[in-house]
Amino acid sequence: MWRTAGSLHTLTGHAEVAWAAGSARPAAGWRAAVTTGRSGCGTGRPASRCASWTGHADAVLALAFHPIHDHLLASGSDDRTVRLWDARDGACLHVFADHGDMVRSVTFSPDGAWLASGGHDHRVRVRCVADGSPYRLFEGHHDAIEALAFAPGADAPLLYVGSHDQTIHVWDIRGPQRVQTLQGRSDRTWTVAWHPQRAWLATAGSDGRIRVWDLASGACRLDLPGHTAWVQMIAFSPDGGRLVSCGSDKTVRLWDTADGRPLASHRRHSLPVVIVAWSPDGRLVASGSEDSTVCLWQPETGELVALPEHPNSVRGLAFSADSRWLASCDDDGVIRLWDMATRAVARSWMVGAATWALAFDPRGGRLARGSHDGVIRLWEVESGACIRSWDAHTEMIADLAYHPDGGLLASASYDATARLWDAGTGAAGRVLHGETRVPAIAFSPDGRLLAGGSHTELVRIWDVATGAVVQEIHSPRPYDGLDITGVAGLTDAEVRMLKQLGAVER
Repeated sequence: MWRTAGSLHTLTGHAEVAWAAGSARPAAGWRAAVTTGRSGCGTGRPASRCASWTGHADAVLALAFHPIHDHLLASGSDDRTVRLWDARDGACLHVFADHGDMVRSVTFSPDGAWLASGGHDHRVRVRCVADGSPYRLFEGHHDAIEALAFAPGADAPLLYVGSHDQTIHVWDIRGPQRVQTLQGRSDRTWTVAWHPQRAWLATAGSDGRIRVWDLASGACRLDLPGHTAWVQMIAFSPDGGRLVSCGSDKTVRLWDTADGRPLASHRRHSLPVVIVAWSPDGRLVASGSEDSTVCLWQPETGELVALPEHPNSVRGLAFSADSRWLASCDDDGVIRLWDMATRAVARSWMVGAATWALAFDPRGGRLARGSHDGVIRLWEVESGACIRSWDAHTEMIADLAYHPDGGLLASASYDATARLWDAGTGAAGRVLHGETRVPAIAFSPDGRLLAGGSHTELVRIWDVATGAVVQEIHSPRPYDGLDITGVAGLTDAEVRMLKQLGAVER
């Protein structure tokens, strides 16, 4: 808690805070509780908690006080609900359970008539505060919504929505219509894949395009449009002749890598498809979606088999080297091992923390898992026993990859590092530093290089033996090379934005 010039109090243990209008009372959210406290600001008295109540089933991620009736408090949670509370007695007045994923932001309109909420289901919902009835549903973002703000003034019902997809959408809630889109940095390289025989690297991400790079020349040899939203994952076929991709547009697409021709497009999932994997024998493609399903595709015919649903959004898939097993994981920390001969679950683990990364040991017999708590665990596939675990990263693990000879395990994390580990003992090896969060990694077929994506357009390639960066690839940006030196009429903010999008100032 701060004045302009210095800290007044430190209130520990909470991740979100909101102030009541005209009050010295903040509210804080943490775990499954909502707490209100008196700050003591300017009184010489220590800060104290004056109320605490529970109701949410998971972490409280967002709080907002009503601008007029300061006894009304809204909360958003990891349990996918929004709740409206009476802060005088802790009574829960409404529970709104219509979000499909965690709720990251809540805000009231300036006149207090409307409550807006948004989160990881990419949607914004606006409700009438008086009776809790739904009023508007706004869609169009391709990634999690992190911030909401109404424009000041009761006569200007404009809602600003900020998302991880690098855009801000501005909505007139009376219309309803989107009146403006503010574009930030346009590209994130979300996924990378090496061609199994050639020195080609495929990259894709937030701009919806897939690019295949010739690393010898640094040239982009294929630029594949087609997806209408984020490309979440790409994978080459074992023979390198085809490429499969999936995205937030709910499609799975197949491409010819010789000339970039689209071969097929499938839309069987009802929500964004976030993961695809090609079986090592080339016979199956698996896809996993936020709709909680795993689908198996025959790439030759398009024939589909849907496996029983996970409890939550599917985030990771991995085939064993002999194509006998498929492992899948989800946001609830459930991992399932599927027998591809019977399409049945052979084994399952409940690990607690949300899990996005899985990898089978190419030597056979072990499955590695990386989760949101930064921990790597290794299991024996046949026995189901956890044989080793260690704290690997300070933030969530987004991807895992085994070295082709099985001796090393690489992990990628939102802590802006990729790390190398002894696959047998878990002993720490090199730390490879990314420019930003590292959402994806892939070893080259010969194991000498490791490629890593980022939350910018940059792909970084490291030498595995030395840890040195040997190559960097930049996806094209809208204003690459545009010289804005001496251009009049631009604000400082506009100059910064143009530079982020590729412009230069000499």
